[in-house]
Amino acid sequence: MALQPLRTLRLLTFSSCLHWIGATAQQTRGAKKLRRDPYITVQLLQDVPHFGRKGSNLPVARGRMRNRWFPRGMARYLTNHDLKNLKAGDIMAERDITFRPDLEDKRETVDIGVLDPERSHSLLESLLPDTLEFARPTISNTDIALHGSITVADIASTIRAMAAAGEGELSRVVVKPENISFMAAKGKTLDKIQNLGSFPLRITMKEGFVTTRRVVVTRQVSVVDLSSP
Repeated sequence: MALQPLRTLRLLTFSSCLHWIGATAQQTRGAKKLRRDPYITVQLLQDVPHFGRKGSNLPVARGRMRNRWFPRGMARYLTNHDLKNLKAGDIMAERDITFRPDLEDKRETVDIGVLDPERSHSLLESLLPDTLEFARPTISNTDIALHGSITVADIASTIRAMAAAGEGELSRVVVKPENISFMAAKGKTLDKIQNLGSFPLRITMKEGFVTTRRVVVTRQVSVVDLSSP
């Protein structure tokens, strides 16, 4: 019977050990949960090579932000509101290691200027032949209706290609579709040609400078037509 108190003491000691082990393990797990992320998301206030452009959001080591970037005004901490907006907008916060502002192209853009209307008119007069010829397929061999049409945009594109092939100021001549019209009967204007034939062309530049030419549309001959007896 004397062994009963000793057995009880051992059970109490064992129970206390289990309780201490459980409490220690729980504290350890809690410590792991409270461990801070070594990186923090910040916003750059200036261009930083190998990190990103001004205004970029990116993760950075807390020590770098605390000891260098923040004191020097290179970046700012994001508020909870900022972080919520990033998450809501699905905006990626990442570092751009390839960013090198010192290697970006800093060549000045040369402004060659725009030709005045009178000079553009003079160059157009020398550039354009009296007749602009186009060959287009028709609905049938006996029909004058085009399979498609020739628009003022087509004419503008043709003039642009001719000017680009020229030298000097010719390459600076700018003619837009709104400057072009096809003349019809009774002084009416058209924005497209839908039949074979010859049509007066009018190019009106600013300040009333007008260039007139003629567009001739002929039937486009296909390989099948050439092989027919």
